[in-house]
Amino acid sequence: MADPDKLGQDWDASELDAIVADYFAMLALEQAGQAYVKSHRAQDLMGRIDRTHRSVELKHMNISAALTRLGVPSIRGHRRIARSVPVNSNSPNPRPSSTPR
Repeated sequence: MADPDKLGQDWDASELDAIVADYFAMLALEQAGQAYVKSHRAQDLMGRIDRTHRSVELKHMNISAALTRLGVPSIRGHRRIARSVPVNSNSPNPRPSSTPR
């Protein structure tokens, strides 16, 4: 279950690292033609970072939007957030500079 103290709070670096790593692991599986269940991966991630399903889903959407903007492949099935997502170009890992909580 999600930590109620995290509701409305920014994601910390370890949470961002975990979700970005999981996203790229799913992308690698997809590109290799290997099956995976997004909901199972989300459940596992939620258990490790104490975030809600909706929070994880929105963060995946932000990552997809940022990757699309950079011209990098993204996971099929994660719709992109319609609004413009600024990308933090100073980061060694592409990730949105402003993301939903």
